[in-house]
Amino acid sequence: MLKKRHQLQLELHKYLFLFIFSFHLTTHVHPVHSAAMGKSHNKKKSRRSNKKSLRDCLLPIDASVKGDNEIVGRLLVHPEMDVNKANDDGGTALTIASQKGHTEVVERLLAHPDIDVNKALTNGGTALFVASHEGHTEVVDRLLAHPDIDVNKAETTDGHTALIAASLGGHTEIVEQLLAGLDIDVNKALTSDGATALFMASRNGHTEIVDRLLTHPDIDVNKAETTDGHTALVAASLGGHTEIVEQLLAGLDFNNAMRSDRRRALFIASKKGFTKIVALLKVHKKKRKKTRKTCVHCNKVSNERLNVCELCRRPCCADCHMAHLVLDCPNASKKTHAAVARKLHKENVALEALIFPIQLP
Repeated sequence: MLKKRHQLQLELHKYLFLFIFSFHLTTHVHPVHSAAMGKSHNKKKSRRSNKKSLRDCLLPIDASVKGDNEIVGRLLVHPEMDVNKANDDGGTALTIASQKGHTEVVERLLAHPDIDVNKALTNGGTALFVASHEGHTEVVDRLLAHPDIDVNKAETTDGHTALIAASLGGHTEIVEQLLAGLDIDVNKALTSDGATALFMASRNGHTEIVDRLLTHPDIDVNKAETTDGHTALVAASLGGHTEIVEQLLAGLDFNNAMRSDRRRALFIASKKGFTKIVALLKVHKKKRKKTRKTCVHCNKVSNERLNVCELCRRPCCADCHMAHLVLDCPNASKKTHAAVARKLHKENVALEALIFPIQLP
C-alpha cells in the first residue's frame, strides 16, 4: 500500500515538473530559440529606447526644475546638448531655474557660451521677468551681470517688464537692482492700460519702492495710464496711501494738466473720506503759491516757476537740478549721486566739470 502511494507521488512530481518547465519555455525564450521560431528579438531595441528616455528625463529643463546643479553641469558638457531647448510653454532651463530660484543652476547655465539670456516663454516672459516677479533677488543679480541682458524686454500679454513686475509685487531690493542699470526705461508702460512701475507701486501702497523710483533722474511723475487717465497721485489717493501721496507731491511738476490732476485727487480723497490726504493736497496748494523764485544752487532769481527738489523740497531751476542733488541737497544719498552720475554719463556730459569727486559705479 505504501509502495503504491510512493509511486503516485513520483508521478505527480513528474507532471508538475513538466508543467513548470513548459511554462518557463513559453515565457522566457532565449534569443537564439526565438529567432529559430521566427520571432524577432527586440532586446537591443528596447535598451536603446530606455537609453533615450533616460536622456530625456535628464535634460537641463528637468534638472533645472529640481535644482540639480550637478546633473545640469554634466549635461551641459555634452557637445550635442541644446542649452536653449524649450518645452511646450516656451520654458527653457534658464527660465525655469530662474522662476524656481535655483541660483547655482542659473549661474552654471549663464556660463554656457550658447546661452540665450533673453529667450522668452510663449507669453513673452524672460528669465529676468519671472525672477523679478517671484522675488528671487540673487537670481536677478546674476542675470543682470550678463552682458547680453535686455532689462526692458516686456512680456506680450500686457507688456509687463521686470521693473513693473517687481514694483507690483513689492520687491524693493530687486527694484533697486533694476534701477541701477544704465539702460533701464523707468517710464515704460503696460500695453494694455499704460500703467507704469510708479503707478503700480503707488496704487498698491509700496512706499519704499515709490521712494526708490522717485530718485531716478528719468522718472515721469506726471505720466498717466490710458484707461481713466489716472496718474500715480490719483492712484495713491484712491487707495488711501497717505505717505505715498506726500512723496509724490514733493516731486510733481505742476503744469496745467497736473493742476487738474491734483483737483481730481482731492475730489477722490474727499469722497473716500481720507482726511489726511485731503489736508496734504490743500497744504501743498498753499505752499506752491508761496514757492521762492530764487534757485538754491545758483541763487539766480527767475520770473518763471521753479522746480522743487524731490528730496529737500527747495526750489531749483531746471539747469541746476542735478548739480543741486550732488552738491547742495542735504537729503541726497550715495545712491542718488550714483543715479545722477549714470544719467550724466548716458547723456555724454562732462562729469569732471560738474561732479569731479564722483566715480561711476
